[in-house]
Amino acid sequence: MSKETPTDAGSGLTNLAKTSHSLSQKIDLIDRTSWADDFSWDQSKILARYMEVHRVEKGQTILHEGGDDAHMILIIQGQVGIVKEDNAKVQKPIATLGPGRTFGEMSLIDGEPRSASAVAATDVLLVVLTKGNFVRLSENSPHLALNLVLKISRLMSYRLRQALGKLMDNV
Repeated sequence: MSKETPTDAGSGLTNLAKTSHSLSQKIDLIDRTSWADDFSWDQSKILARYMEVHRVEKGQTILHEGGDDAHMILIIQGQVGIVKEDNAKVQKPIATLGPGRTFGEMSLIDGEPRSASAVAATDVLLVVLTKGNFVRLSENSPHLALNLVLKISRLMSYRLRQALGKLMDNV
């Protein structure tokens, strides 16, 4: 595995302010979230090599519904609102996510257009894993990539179960 930090030009993150963090700073950011509970410190160290840190100001759109950019985002600081357009093109709030929560991970798995938008509800600090870097992680550290996919799968399963429960409550 290369000691260099992988890059992913053209990842659709041009609207986000990329920050300069050392590898040890990125490891610390990731490791202090509950998201990292499923990974050892060594695994967090490997993941950090493939992730970028971004700052986003309150009110800025992070992901656009229908967008085809593929990346997963981990919230380090702040709050992110997830919104979806209804048939009248009015944005409806779905959820508000805080530190340690991820969004956008479905695009790493299925490559489909974004199902919702994400907007910074406060100033936020984010760690991003792009599709290109996820592919490189899979090639260089397949066991860790599998653990990540299993974590994403459990998260998506949990969210689907929650959504089905809410749907049944409204039938």
